[in-house]
Amino acid sequence: MGKSVIVGDFLGSLELDKFSYTVMNFSAQTNTKNVLDVFLDKDKFTKKRRTEIGPIGGKKMAFFVDDINMPAL
Repeated sequence: MGKSVIVGDFLGSLELDKFSYTVMNFSAQTNTKNVLDVFLDKDKFTKKRRTEIGPIGGKKMAFFVDDINMPAL
């Protein structure tokens, strides 16, 4: 089994009434807007204060970055 499969199984086993999770793959084409779009996803995050966001429903959030590659020059 690969690392991604093991982590995916773990995330899938979390109690969904207490935890929320999201997975993101970084590549050479990933830019700051792509990352910001994940954090501004209204299905997963909500604005808590003016400059603070958090998971919906008072849950804890697990954010798994599956692969990190160097950005393009």
